[in-house]
Amino acid sequence: MNLKIHTLSIKYLLSFLLLVIAPVFIFTFITSVTYSRYQSDLTKIQMQETVNQIASNLNNEIASVSILSSALIHNDNFKVVCDLYDSAVDPQDIYRQSEALDLELSRLFLYTSKVGIVFVYTRNKPVFLFRNFPMIANLPENPLPDERLLKSVEETRGVVHISDDFFNIYRNSPGESEDPLLYLAVHPGPTENGLSIEKVLFAYKIKILNKIYSSSSLQQFSYLTDAEGNVILAPQGNSMVDSLENPESNGKTDRSRWLVLTSTIESTDWTLHHVIDIHAFLQPFYRIRRFFYLIFAVLFIFFILYTFFFFHNMISPLNMLIEKMQLVEKGDYAVRVQVPDQPELNHLFHSFNRMINQVRELTEKQTSIDREKSLLELQALQYQINPHFVANTLNAIRLMAVVKKNENIKNMTSSLMQIINDSFRGEGNKTTLQEEMKSLESYVHIMKVRFSTPIELRFSIAPELASYSILKMLLQPIIENSIIHGFSRKKGKGYILIQIHAIGKEKKLLLRICDNGCGVDLKENPFPVKPDSSPAGTLTRIGIYNVNRRIKLNYGEEYGLLMRSRPDFYTRTDIYLPLNKEISDVIPDDRR
Repeated sequence: MNLKIHTLSIKYLLSFLLLVIAPVFIFTFITSVTYSRYQSDLTKIQMQETVNQIASNLNNEIASVSILSSALIHNDNFKVVCDLYDSAVDPQDIYRQSEALDLELSRLFLYTSKVGIVFVYTRNKPVFLFRNFPMIANLPENPLPDERLLKSVEETRGVVHISDDFFNIYRNSPGESEDPLLYLAVHPGPTENGLSIEKVLFAYKIKILNKIYSSSSLQQFSYLTDAEGNVILAPQGNSMVDSLENPESNGKTDRSRWLVLTSTIESTDWTLHHVIDIHAFLQPFYRIRRFFYLIFAVLFIFFILYTFFFFHNMISPLNMLIEKMQLVEKGDYAVRVQVPDQPELNHLFHSFNRMINQVRELTEKQTSIDREKSLLELQALQYQINPHFVANTLNAIRLMAVVKKNENIKNMTSSLMQIINDSFRGEGNKTTLQEEMKSLESYVHIMKVRFSTPIELRFSIAPELASYSILKMLLQPIIENSIIHGFSRKKGKGYILIQIHAIGKEKKLLLRICDNGCGVDLKENPFPVKPDSSPAGTLTRIGIYNVNRRIKLNYGEEYGLLMRSRPDFYTRTDIYLPLNKEISDVIPDDRR
């Protein structure tokens, strides 16, 4: 059975989430947020209209009592009665004039229920107090305004002064139940200096102010502030006003849940603030939304449990199969899976076991082929390096022997024997740097005699590196290339410098061979060249290519040979090898 199951439980859970839970949740969430914003905006609009209306009513009340107070100070009968009261000397006359003044004020305020108290100040008599019963029945015994209010009246001569101190008369003698009163003072203008009236102070009981002060709700309330933002009237005992106006005084107040609407009182510099608790206003809606969220959570938990119990017998074997596949990815081809009893999975697990067997057989076969191929390549490289050199050298010896007997023949033959012994010494394909340097000295001696070219070979190697390992005959093709191609057309003495040092950070050994030969244009003659692309007779190029191939086959692709050259000046060859001291670290060429 061709099963296309990948993390089956997650697939079913995601399907349920994407097809059922997510759409319903998103729809509910968007609907709730939209409805919440709609209700909030609608509430804001409606309440703003209400606040504007309240502010307008309060403004009309203040304007009405201002006109009423201003009209009183210009009433001719009132002026006459005040003059008689101020000029009375006899006690009986003073009493009669007081009664007349009280009667005149009662007549003037007969058709209004707004006036609470009137304070009349004349030049020669004490303040006259008029009470409008039963408007204010809980006044203190001595309800006189304090000096601050009277002083402010003196500073506003000729205009109606409106005080923002609603509890002024309670400052000196508090009453049992304090009611906010609107204080207006009228001072005669400079054109009325002959009057006996100095000033008249009115205390009005305004219903709107009483409602603001007596409100006990914490979810919706109002308060007044002056031009500087100071609270001048707030609900009695409501600490939330101070928290909203001074957030630093109470850091626990969540200002985001409060909707504050404002409206200006035009006749004064006051501002009416109306505060609404949005969370409390939308609480019924929040309860419905939480109910829906609870339903979603229950459905999701139910489906998780259903998926776990229903697919447990199928998911567990698949998880085991996934673990085995991960081991196979790491190269462990010995793993096997136990075939489950489910018919749907039986064929899948059998196929997996067969596939692992086939992969292991193919891997072992490929490994054997690669080893055999490497062995053949190394053998071919060795056969390419040694035979042509021996043939050329022996040919030179033969020619010298024919011409005449010479001591050079003895030295050349000794050098040749040294090279042959070093090449075939031991079973492995490695030698030490010290032995390799000796072989190179013998080789250069032979080449000097062979080509009659003055050549000087120099070494620069740290003593501690002399015992480190290197592939046999690794540098010989490089030196041969310098002599044949570098010095063949050069006049004068040729120099070859071999520098060997360790690169500590990379743990590599750098062998640098420099000569002062004719150089080569590497763009036209790339090095190292492949054997099948080299012209006939260019054995040294084949040798350099073989050197690079030997390095990579023995040490890896990160090591190898790099050549730099400048025509008519120099050639430099850098060889990078691993920093190995043990000769047995490299697998012998004939055993790979």
